[in-house]
Amino acid sequence: MLCNAIALCETFPGVRHVELKTSQFPCLFDSTLHNGRACRPIELWMELESLTLYELDPKWLEPNQFSAWLVDRQSLGLRKLHVKLKHLSKFDGPGQSTDTEFLRLYAVLKETCTLELENFWLTVPRMNLYMPVNSRLRVHAPELTTGLVDDIAAAFLAGDISPG
Repeated sequence: MLCNAIALCETFPGVRHVELKTSQFPCLFDSTLHNGRACRPIELWMELESLTLYELDPKWLEPNQFSAWLVDRQSLGLRKLHVKLKHLSKFDGPGQSTDTEFLRLYAVLKETCTLELENFWLTVPRMNLYMPVNSRLRVHAPELTTGLVDDIAAAFLAGDISPG
């Protein structure tokens, strides 16, 4: 579908909302496909307001073209994009590669877009729990970012995390 991403973006210049499988979108962010008006094909969609990505593929973050585009978009002063990551129910659970890559991207997403997660499976690859006698539980999770931990803590405090 996206063999000619520039033609797609030029054909529909006023696009505001896009939904794509992650396996379909890498060409949109490829800076080697530039034309005279845009560095990346997706930059031709100047009115873009929201982007929904689903059927997450473990390789969807390589080689970081998506996050680089979000950072560039922010530096240009464009309005914050609403990005929704949607995990469809046909998937049984998380994938280790997706989880590790997502943990690295979370901070960039929170800074550069309005992030929405729907039915998004995430497994923390490595977490160590410690609880010395007469002390509180301590957690060591080197893969988690401070921002993600803060958001998980806020969800706990608000009662927005359900067990099981």
